[in-house]
Amino acid sequence: MSSHDSSGTAQDVRQKRRAVPAAPQAPRHPKSSFVSAFLVAFATTLAVVGTLNVIIDPYGELGTGVCRPLVRLDRGEKLDLAKTISPAPTGLILGSSRTDAIDPVWIQEMTGAKTFSFSVGSARAEDHLVFLRVALEELRWPLRVVVIGVDLDTLHPLSPVDRRLQQGMLEKFLPEYISTSRPSTITPLTWEMTESSLRSIDYAIRGYPEQVSVMRADGMRVYVRDNRLIAEGKFDVAAQLASSAHAYAQGMRGYVAPSADRMHALRDLFEVCQRWKIKVYVLITAIHDVARPALRTQFDLDHVQTEIVRFLRQEQSKFAFSLFDASNPAAFGADPALFYDVTHMQPENMRRAIDRLLSAESRALQ
Repeated sequence: MSSHDSSGTAQDVRQKRRAVPAAPQAPRHPKSSFVSAFLVAFATTLAVVGTLNVIIDPYGELGTGVCRPLVRLDRGEKLDLAKTISPAPTGLILGSSRTDAIDPVWIQEMTGAKTFSFSVGSARAEDHLVFLRVALEELRWPLRVVVIGVDLDTLHPLSPVDRRLQQGMLEKFLPEYISTSRPSTITPLTWEMTESSLRSIDYAIRGYPEQVSVMRADGMRVYVRDNRLIAEGKFDVAAQLASSAHAYAQGMRGYVAPSADRMHALRDLFEVCQRWKIKVYVLITAIHDVARPALRTQFDLDHVQTEIVRFLRQEQSKFAFSLFDASNPAAFGADPALFYDVTHMQPENMRRAIDRLLSAESRALQ
């Protein structure tokens, strides 16, 4: 082959290479554009929802709310009320909303101790301990009688610490083993919180419903709306029991055994009372029979109740407090119709339980 031929061949190859068109770029698939747009819209929606829930703060946990909270803010309200009490009480009621039905007047009549109720909604063992220490160490009340309501929820192994216990004056009385093992978290992106925020806005615009309860000067909360309906014969007990049984059972899901750190908190409470020479009465609160089938679908109710009673009996042997197990309403002759829901008794039933708890021994304190 001649050099001319060789040169021509090389030139032809280069021209052919230049003539080969570049591979066309694949057009952007419509699906990828849709996914990108969806993700941007989704992230924007989450940001808007989260901001709305923080601004509205329907549960009063963040202190940012521009609308009235939908829940009771017992902890702050009762603390403010307690600071105004004079003369200082010598009796104290500790518990959740279930012990709201314990009238402080009954305790005074039976023990001679002027009594204040520090029962607060959704109370756990740490609430009881914190408010006992507040009464003794901050308010300087000369307590000699303490009545404590213990529920399944008191020793719930999964529920977080109420955020309001980690703020202000109350924080210094919260045990470290509780606050570190049970961080209180707020997730402003739940549908439940969003629905509550929208309901708060609706109430603020169109007006709030009838007041459910009022707090007396001695800390007792009275359920004025339900009591009015009962007096008018319009309170549907069966419907309230049925709806509350399902809701209560859902809250018990995953409850395997009583919380060790919350049992620790109750033990610390008993030790404080022993050190201050305070007589303690412990009431295991009632659960309506209607709720038991629903509860047993979520956890081993009988096992958990047995463990709670065993724990309290062990502590009773060390600290010599009085104990009455009212978890079974039949144990004290409760009327099944005298309940607000499956865990909240009307005063007539609660009085029967308190009469069993506070025996002649309590009257000797007078």
